[in-house]
Amino acid sequence: MSRSQMLTRLATHNDPDASRARRVLVVEDDASLRLLLSAVLTSRVSEFELEVSEAPSFKAANAAMQDQHGFDLVLLDNYLGDGEGVDLLPDLMAAAKSWDRAFVPVIMISGNHDQSFLASCFSRGASDYVVKPFDVNLLAFKVNALLQSQTVQEQLAEQNSLLLELIAEREQEESMARFAYDYLLRRTHLVDQGVFAQVVSCSAFGGDLVLSARTPGGRYLFMLTDATGHGLSAAITLLPLVRVFQGMAQKGFGLQQILIELNRHLLSDTPDDRFVAAICLELDPLRDEIKVWNGGMPALLQVGQDGSVMSRVCSSHMALGILSDDLFDVALEPLSLVDTHYLLMVSDGVTEQMSPEHQPFGHRRLEMCLRADPDITLDVIMQALEHFRASEPVMDDLSVCVVAPQRVLQSLSDDSMKDELDPLTSLRHHSPFKWQLSQAGLELGQHRVPLLFSQFLQEMGADQALSERVFTILAELCANAVDHGLLGLDSQIKEQVDGFTTYLALRDERLSQLTDADRIDVLLSWTPTGENSHENAGLIIEVCDTGEGFDMQEIQKRQDRMMSGRGLVLVASLSTQLEVLPPGNLIKVRIG
Repeated sequence: MSRSQMLTRLATHNDPDASRARRVLVVEDDASLRLLLSAVLTSRVSEFELEVSEAPSFKAANAAMQDQHGFDLVLLDNYLGDGEGVDLLPDLMAAAKSWDRAFVPVIMISGNHDQSFLASCFSRGASDYVVKPFDVNLLAFKVNALLQSQTVQEQLAEQNSLLLELIAEREQEESMARFAYDYLLRRTHLVDQGVFAQVVSCSAFGGDLVLSARTPGGRYLFMLTDATGHGLSAAITLLPLVRVFQGMAQKGFGLQQILIELNRHLLSDTPDDRFVAAICLELDPLRDEIKVWNGGMPALLQVGQDGSVMSRVCSSHMALGILSDDLFDVALEPLSLVDTHYLLMVSDGVTEQMSPEHQPFGHRRLEMCLRADPDITLDVIMQALEHFRASEPVMDDLSVCVVAPQRVLQSLSDDSMKDELDPLTSLRHHSPFKWQLSQAGLELGQHRVPLLFSQFLQEMGADQALSERVFTILAELCANAVDHGLLGLDSQIKEQVDGFTTYLALRDERLSQLTDADRIDVLLSWTPTGENSHENAGLIIEVCDTGEGFDMQEIQKRQDRMMSGRGLVLVASLSTQLEVLPPGNLIKVRIG
């Protein structure tokens, strides 16, 4: 039976056997009285179709009870020629179980008025008692009432059985969903050095999720999300978000591009009434900077060395999954790392948690929990929440995240490319190699080249630090070649209000117009150390596009005045030598 069928049965209280004939056994040794009882049943019990069977003795009644179809009601005389009816009651109760009846009523018929005898009948399982001589109308009324009660009992038993099936099916589905959900969290929920996070769900599934990822270029991305609603429906909303976040981070996309794609997927893959509030961080060890995006979450607190609040980054954006591309804003707010000890982020379940006196925890209590040591702050907040809510249940998913940027950046920099004394150590004894790749037309929008070359280097034996360095260099050079060399985009657009969204929209439009004649060529070559000299040792990266080129000196002047468009400055800091060859469409970089 399908779930919809079970639900229909539950909703309509439909008993599949309600229309069947009811089988009644009359146990009476007096033939005339037996005939009277049968006549009363067939003529005066009109609400049910009855099949009446007769047993003239104790022995015959025992034999009738072996009938596999069983009976729905028994009229039982006590004084039988070969025994007493009261002694049949235990066997009747046992037989009822084999007949698959939830309830088999028995009406005792006797002239005995003794109270102790009546008590014995009821204690052994009798449902009612009729004293001889009896009124036939009263007997018919009792039979009708007991059969109706039996019908209700059967319906309840049927509904309970269906309900247990539904519960078992739901538990099985939730168990499978929980397994998949936990597996997803194990693959995506990374708590790194300098990051302290705790999530408490108000049900088996949660709508709050902490995500972190490191891009191939060495940037660290962090996201705290709060999906609409609670339980499984909220958790399911996060599935497309997790997939996109992890996939794009692995390919080296920046936070702004990831946010745009997350918003698109939530708009297309989830119902209209579902959205995801989020607060996101992007930490870049190469630039020593941190940027924040807050869409619909409580304010991020920037905490100083003494545990005091230096600034608050309030929500200035709509949550993900609400606005279309042309209205969605991905502007990031930069934060100064000077004197920043840690950043505190919470979901609204924390500030809105109620006490037994129906008071919210609030922002003031949250800030009172701040401590100079970020390691302690998380525990202090969770303990304060536990004490505050006392006996009150967790009303919403609770998430508390503490990020110490300097610790995160330090952990990223310990093995990073800019701290490597000899970035070519892992290739020093490798034979020469050269790999060239061309990409043209619509494929240029896929951002595959940096990742492919980074993976190629790792296959050739390069360590992670060098692979990340090459990825970062190629990401900047390929973006420069496509955006400026082929598409003719101006980085100054990003400096305007909503400039990044405008820039990406214009980029998508011009990308769609590219042909196979529009191409970039990338060359990676390794020349190992010579026998007597280190002069020729080096890793060479060349990126050439089919565009018209640009004036490098003019670009450098503009970069000094702009927040964006500083990619070549970063490339120069990661390389030994950088050359832009005339007419400006060929850039050559040397490491080593």
